[in-house]
Amino acid sequence: MNVFRFKTINDGYIKLVKRLLVKPQEYQKVSFEGSGKGKNVNKKSRYHLRNVHIMFDNPQEFTEYKVACPKRTQIMNDYMTKERKLFDNGVINSDKMGEISKIWKLIENPDNTINANYGYMVYHLKDAGNPKYNNTFMSQWEWCQNRLDKNLSTLQAILHFNRPKDQYIENLDQPCTVFCQFTVENNNLNFHSFMRSNDIIYGTPYNLAYFKLLQSRMLHYLNSKHNINLGFGYLHHNVTSLHLYENKTDIAKSIVGL
Repeated sequence: MNVFRFKTINDGYIKLVKRLLVKPQEYQKVSFEGSGKGKNVNKKSRYHLRNVHIMFDNPQEFTEYKVACPKRTQIMNDYMTKERKLFDNGVINSDKMGEISKIWKLIENPDNTINANYGYMVYHLKDAGNPKYNNTFMSQWEWCQNRLDKNLSTLQAILHFNRPKDQYIENLDQPCTVFCQFTVENNNLNFHSFMRSNDIIYGTPYNLAYFKLLQSRMLHYLNSKHNINLGFGYLHHNVTSLHLYENKTDIAKSIVGL
């Protein structure tokens, strides 16, 4: 396992990009035709770190990215802001999502929708429940609120992202996050993310930013509702494969200043 611990999201992100540039664990060569984003086999040649656990001590300090290249800094923060708005609004229309990145159009469903809007999954998609016992379904966010309201020590406050509804053969948009979890330890609210796959350029920075936002919102909810004073805990980020695509190494170099 590759284990890392960083004080801040900004510092950690830059160091992880550099690690994939200068000391990856594995290089995977993909040479067959018909692969890549928007294809049934979404693979290109890439550098891997396998089985990664990352711990951020102070995620609460994060507001925006600041990398070595000012232009890349602006690109990252502009996209982060636009994606956050579309996520929070639950937009799954591929044309609307495609306005901020063409990647969303490459992985659209036949009905012009996308699956991996994390805000839609967390707040808007109400599929938690069992009609045999209760006709009222709730969102993943409501489920976690319910579990934590009943017991702050619960291990059931889980947000599901990768759902069976998206597991059909023709689907090009398999959400990279499998699930996330809130835990309370030592009077602090921690956040745990579990991802099957994470692209260090187009995935990791925006995933971390949105996860930190979810952690912040849940902390505010719990402190306000229960009149308590939980602290902002750790952010634990777990990834089966953290990778850098070979054709994006120039972007990676601009991020770390090489």
